Amino acid sequence: MQLNELMDKILTEENFQENSDRDKDFLQELYFVKSHKLFDLVSVEQIGCLKESQTRAQQSSADGKGISEAIVGLEAQLVVTTRNKKCQQCYDNNDCVTLEGRNREGENCAAEVQIQDNKDGTYKIKYFAKETGTCSASVKVNGEHIRGSPFEVQVKPRQFRPVLSFGQQILKKPFGVAVNEQNEIAVSDVGNHKVHLFKNDGTHIKSFGGEGAEHGEFDWPSGIAYHSDNIIVAEQGNHRVQELSRQGGYLRHFGGKGSLDHQLNFPTGLSIDSDGNIIVTDRENKLIKIFSADGQFLHKLGTESSVTEPFHCIQHENYLIVSDEGDNSVKYFDRKDIFLYKFGKKGDGDGEFNSPHCLSMHKGGHLMVCDKNNRVFDLSGKFVAKFGTKGSGMGEFNRPVSAAVLSDGKIVVSDISNSRIQIFE
Repeated sequence: MQLNELMDKILTEENFQENSDRDKDFLQELYFVKSHKLFDLVSVEQIGCLKESQTRAQQSSADGKGISEAIVGLEAQLVVTTRNKKCQQCYDNNDCVTLEGRNREGENCAAEVQIQDNKDGTYKIKYFAKETGTCSASVKVNGEHIRGSPFEVQVKPRQFRPVLSFGQQILKKPFGVAVNEQNEIAVSDVGNHKVHLFKNDGTHIKSFGGEGAEHGEFDWPSGIAYHSDNIIVAEQGNHRVQELSRQGGYLRHFGGKGSLDHQLNFPTGLSIDSDGNIIVTDRENKLIKIFSADGQFLHKLGTESSVTEPFHCIQHENYLIVSDEGDNSVKYFDRKDIFLYKFGKKGDGDGEFNSPHCLSMHKGGHLMVCDKNNRVFDLSGKFVAKFGTKGSGMGEFNRPVSAAVLSDGKIVVSDISNSRIQIFE
């Protein structure tokens, strides 16, 4: 467009007269020179062609419980079979299969949708329902609804059932728990000043550490997290954070007792944000501090007016969520460290806390808060469910501190005063 405007100016009568001393044939010397290499490539390779898909969305079908029922926070599954106009199973690698879940208000109610192409005309779909009630699940092939879609899925509330208890012979006071992609469970043991690794069936893999202040030793190891293949541990007694290999080898540490930005004073909770930075709850300094992966201080959030006794902080989407034990509440900050809102107050009723400890997100997108009982809330602070009562039997707790979620949605909980780990499904 700019070139045309320029040529228009050149070719106007007035402009032509003003430049009468120029060679009147100079414009004839401009001509297009094509790229023979490009033209030859297009000729040989071709741009592409139109192809008719054999697949017919209206003939395609879905089977499995996931098209009719689901449980909040547990994996739902279905299988889509693509078919041609003769209703025969067919496969086209250009077919696009999608699933979208909406509630009655039109809001998204399906999380972590995964679609596995089996390369034979069948597609295994997994998703997690986020809320109870009726969910409209739209299953489409190439943008068109398959037969029966959208499906009405009845989503039931989650019931938590204890399935495994382990560690009593090894653990003394298990504090933090963390899970990696292989579903290995790392446990910080404040009583033994060690870190223990278990398989998700409770089999003990190894232990490392011991009381002390040297590299690889611990003094009250509390918060724990996996960082790639390494393990990061917050030590309350040594006022530092250590990073170790999965074999227990010392890699680095940062912190040291004090109130300067790079220092810590009884660090308690620990988590990793979406950028790989390390979020540390600096309990006695009443701050949340964020460090880079190599331990460099980046920034902090919290003042005495916004947090009183922070215990743990996690990032979820654009929020930083803090459990404030001193205020018996959970507080939300944005990624610019601006306080947004809080929920909870002291008490034993639904929606109330008695010393909220560590936080985690389960697969349904709900926030889990460990306190006297394990309680589950949605992100707005509305009470959803709780599980566990005081005691030492299966499914009972004596000071649950931390929870983590396995890939299949099962929940791992540290039961500190019962000296064990419990798993719920």
